[in-house]
Amino acid sequence: MTGINFKEYRLDEMKEKFQFPPLNILLIGVTGAGKSSTVNALLGSEAAKVGYGADPETKEIEKYEINDCLYLYDTPGLGDSPQEDSTHIKKIMSYLRLPYTKNGVRGRLIDKVLVVIDGSTRDLGSIQNLLNNYIFNEIEPENVLFAVNQADMAMKGRHWNSKTGRPDETLAEFLSAKADSVKTRLAEDTGETITTPVCYSATNGFNLKQLIDFIIENCGSQRKEEYRETSYSSSESDIPSNGKVAGHTAAGAAAGAAIGSAIPVVGTVVGGVVGGVVGFISSFWD
Repeated sequence: MTGINFKEYRLDEMKEKFQFPPLNILLIGVTGAGKSSTVNALLGSEAAKVGYGADPETKEIEKYEINDCLYLYDTPGLGDSPQEDSTHIKKIMSYLRLPYTKNGVRGRLIDKVLVVIDGSTRDLGSIQNLLNNYIFNEIEPENVLFAVNQADMAMKGRHWNSKTGRPDETLAEFLSAKADSVKTRLAEDTGETITTPVCYSATNGFNLKQLIDFIIENCGSQRKEEYRETSYSSSESDIPSNGKVAGHTAAGAAAGAAIGSAIPVVGTVVGGVVGGVVGFISSFWD
């Protein structure tokens, strides 16, 4: 393991760099990609339940506070069945639409999406479908980051040094090529510019520091902005005096009555009422 306390790691830098802390990140990925394992590795505890194989543990979206500046939201895994995917995607989309308003700041709750990719497989079909049909419709592509987990299993466990908890030279080269391949494939399939993913292993603590560095360096602007509450209040000069109102109303009524007497169809009474209303309104522009 890394031996790094991620509750404190680069915390002062985050406070300076994040415009509206905390930075809220939604983790998405297929079942077994290791989203919950990633949360636990960064927390240094078994806070998030971890599923094994095709038996996912995460059923609802759960929030985990890494520190005061970084919150992770773990989501249910995708790819188990069309019915479950439909339910989980609705939950994911509802979170991306959640509004945020607090202390003069408003916008969206979720600032970034981190797509966790299973490093032991080449299949990106579920991720591509999720991005094209859902995620990019709700969040700007520049706010979507990618990371490849399970680096230790990228070559079916070969070339991983269990004693050092690191890949050997052959696997390190393979992981670098895999990151470039994921970037290229996703860019081609989505038509969007993709940041080169970072490769790591949550269960072995490999490159977790690089994962946090990756998030910090690519945090960009958050999906929030400052605002000020404003309300219009009329000054005394905006409101005509009672004498002014009365004068205009009387003048309007007299004029209306005169018109009414000249035009029998209208009549002096109706003309006086209409003229009075016109006179009252005109007092605000005189």
